[in-house]
Amino acid sequence: MIKGSLALLVHRTDRVDQELQDQRSAFTAMEGRVDGAESAISGLRDHGARLAAVERLVWIEVGAAAVLGTLGGWTAGALL
Repeated sequence: MIKGSLALLVHRTDRVDQELQDQRSAFTAMEGRVDGAESAISGLRDHGARLAAVERLVWIEVGAAAVLGTLGGWTAGALL
């Protein structure tokens, strides 16, 4: 009877150990997904800063084109 009880206890312990390992694996996988999501979100945070930098460059180029166009027009008018 003691051997049977001990065998049952060992079996239950093995089963609990396996379930615990499964839970640890699931938790580790979930941590990886959360880390990936946080990384994606942090990449979106500086999206506004990058967009503002691009907009600044576009406005600088538009301004430069306007100035050069005006100078070109004056030069063409002076030569004609």
